[in-house]
Amino acid sequence: MRRWIALSAIIVVVLLLGVGYGIYAFVQRSGSGQAGAPSPGGPAGAAGGKPDGATERETEAPKVDPREAARLNNSGKERADQGDFDGAIRDYDEALKIDPRLAQVFYNRGLAREAKGDLDGAIRDWTEALKINPSYDMAYYDRGLSRKDQGDLDGAIQDWTEAVKINPRNVEALGNRGAVRAMKGDTDGAIEDYTKVLELARPDWPGRAVAEINLKIIRDARGAKGGPPGMTAAGGGLKGSPEDDKAIQECDEALRVNPRDAGALGRRGAARLAKGDIEGAIEDCSEALKIDPNDADLFNHRGTARLLKGDIDGAIEDYSDALRIYPRDPEVLVNRAAARGSKGNFDGAIKDCTEALKIDPRHAMAFANRGEARDSNGDSAGAIEDYLKALEVAPPDWSYRKHAEELLKAARGKKR
Repeated sequence: MRRWIALSAIIVVVLLLGVGYGIYAFVQRSGSGQAGAPSPGGPAGAAGGKPDGATERETEAPKVDPREAARLNNSGKERADQGDFDGAIRDYDEALKIDPRLAQVFYNRGLAREAKGDLDGAIRDWTEALKINPSYDMAYYDRGLSRKDQGDLDGAIQDWTEAVKINPRNVEALGNRGAVRAMKGDTDGAIEDYTKVLELARPDWPGRAVAEINLKIIRDARGAKGGPPGMTAAGGGLKGSPEDDKAIQECDEALRVNPRDAGALGRRGAARLAKGDIEGAIEDCSEALKIDPNDADLFNHRGTARLLKGDIDGAIEDYSDALRIYPRDPEVLVNRAAARGSKGNFDGAIKDCTEALKIDPRHAMAFANRGEARDSNGDSAGAIEDYLKALEVAPPDWSYRKHAEELLKAARGKKR
């Protein structure tokens, strides 16, 4: 149900050298009300204009009843709002039989198919909408979200880039592109996108807090200055500090003496990850695991590096291996929940967060992550309960507090 929520952000929470770190993932719904993001909720065909360069003959309308097509489109939207996605799809099918040139109806049917988990069908519908109206920026935006869910990060970036070309004020597309660019290691591109989001977004837009946190994390990881004051990732954020450089130097010396020192390889891998050297971290952790294949921390660090690289399946595999060795680590459970949420497996994310809370009943980020996964599953009441609990157990200076409050407000609005 990700497509019908105000905001769904599954948070990556890891421990690196004792410091919590996370990149917060944007998934802002279409029609959120942010300036510059058009809503798909208009009458049938509202966004299905004549493609550029088409002749009047090519776009001459067949003899159809536009009022009946509009009625079916609106009926489909009402069914979708009530959670009846099969009924919505039937209405959209009938509307398209009347007039197969309605980009808006293809778009809406794509939303319904995505809500049922049919990502391939959703992508096909949004592609059809774009054939009819190549300037349909939200079709690019939503197709990008589904491509990201399928692991096609490059395709997602391409779609969001097209959306921004059409509508330069589409902050949802900019924010998601920034998150995926960060995952792929393109920190310059991520900083550019998050900076633009903060320039364009309204002060009360919930995604603004996510952009501020992510920008701070990335700048800290690069040792940059001037991030938004007071914004930190869960537990503190990456520092890219002189201590990390010192740790790497000390590990280099130890490895010159004993190249098979798994502890030194692991510490250097963690320090490299803290500095944003994802490939170096993966290399060190992989070498250390050849020597000591039963070190849960190594699997956890490598899983996080893989997650940031965009290898979601590899991250889940590593977190699962870490939990096989030590099943009672709440941080690893929350990490795996984040990875599962990135794949759209919200049930799995909820299960992992619930297990983490059995171990640590005051784990604020586990409550927050579970709340967002529940929100994505359409359980607004459960999400509200979790957000309230997260805010209750978290310290007053919790860096995620502002965003959790915005999510709570959005969930309460949906429950009315």
